[in-house]
Amino acid sequence: QEELSPGRLRLMRAAVASFGSDAAAGGNDVFVFMYDLSGQRAKWIAPLLGVDWEAIWHTALVVFDMEILFAEDIFFFAPGHTPFGTPDRVEWFGKTSKTKRELLDYCCDVLSPGQFAPNSYEVMTNNCNHFTTTVTTFLVGRSLSADVLDQPTQFMNSSLAQYLRPVLNRWLGA
Repeated sequence: QEELSPGRLRLMRAAVASFGSDAAAGGNDVFVFMYDLSGQRAKWIAPLLGVDWEAIWHTALVVFDMEILFAEDIFFFAPGHTPFGTPDRVEWFGKTSKTKRELLDYCCDVLSPGQFAPNSYEVMTNNCNHFTTTVTTFLVGRSLSADVLDQPTQFMNSSLAQYLRPVLNRWLGA
């Protein structure tokens, strides 16, 4: 895994500093933005896999007026301005007492050099949903629902998985 260089660390911190305020009285709201990667075609794909999915979910979290997601790296965007467009679903996860600085330190000092290092994305075992649940657990003690987190396992149990896995890694993680 790639080490987080001092220059990249400064760049990440500068990018995040440009987003909204730090702390709100009573805590800051944490939302999960959910994007259907299937474009509402999961209803047709799911029977081929032998599963019951309403969507194929990509998730990101929104807090401190920034949307944070993991693809081939950790990215920070203005909410709703990611390459994924407008979220198909928005879920309120709670309020966090953590500060923007604590979140930034967690992303830069713990996650980016560790599990969510640059180029460590793996569509089945280390994806955007794993990242979102890790960060929401840090912020509010709550993880994504099992139906979202279990999609890779359900997919891997299908016969199509071995054929599509390299394509999905290239499409979603690189």
